[in-house]
Amino acid sequence: MASSVVLQGNYGWRNTNYPVAAINYDTTSWTVAAGAQWKIFDGFGIQAKIKEAYANLNQALASKELIRKSIELDVKTVIS
Repeated sequence: MASSVVLQGNYGWRNTNYPVAAINYDTTSWTVAAGAQWKIFDGFGIQAKIKEAYANLNQALASKELIRKSIELDVKTVIS
């Protein structure tokens, strides 16, 4: 979840006419609302993702070494 900040404003004007009482009633209103949210604690999610990335890297390096040794064995078998 990303952090966010929101600010909202509203301004309004209304004229109400009461013909029976011969009154004009002007109303002006405004509202302002603000909000913010951010994650303070993610339950060690970032650390888990870092460990997972290292594990994937180590697995890829091990696979690379296995393939290299397999090719080396194939070459030695063909030469012998």
